[in-house]
Amino acid sequence: MKKKLYSIFSAILIAMMVASPAGAGGFRITMSLRSLFADITAWGLPSSTDYIFRLDASGIASVVCTNYGGNQAPGQNYPHVDGRDSNHVPKTDIKKGGKVVTSLEAIPPEEVNPNISWDAGGCPNSNWSARVDFVYWQTAEVQIESVATGQVTSYKYSCVTTRTGPRGNPTSTFDDGTVTCTRIN
Repeated sequence: MKKKLYSIFSAILIAMMVASPAGAGGFRITMSLRSLFADITAWGLPSSTDYIFRLDASGIASVVCTNYGGNQAPGQNYPHVDGRDSNHVPKTDIKKGGKVVTSLEAIPPEEVNPNISWDAGGCPNSNWSARVDFVYWQTAEVQIESVATGQVTSYKYSCVTTRTGPRGNPTSTFDDGTVTCTRIN
């Protein structure tokens, strides 16, 4: 019985690897916070072409409002934010077995410059300033493109982000939480 289950599992695994995109024999993508960070390992890629790896992510921002006296309150709006990154991998960097290891970090502009307008953040009035202090990532997409053929393979993810740091803490960072992304295609 165990042998039969092992054979069935092996056949499914081989079928998944053969049907993998861009000629890839397989892939592994791990998501974590630091903005939204993706560690990507692909293998079985033909070494006759360069590849472009892309990460596009979107989520909802948490906002902190601060008045002139330094008092803070949560913003009442949760603006949509996007982050993107890409990496060109030349064919000379493809290892034995067609293996590529790369990392991408989708950094939203709001992390680089977290200050937004008071009304976009849902602050009481123009005497308040607004600052994005965290992003709850909701979706991500990783694409692998063969430069030679233009073939693009896409992996879509649904993400759940949990914040572990205190909301509104001026010393907290965008990576004070966890994210779990589940592949949906």
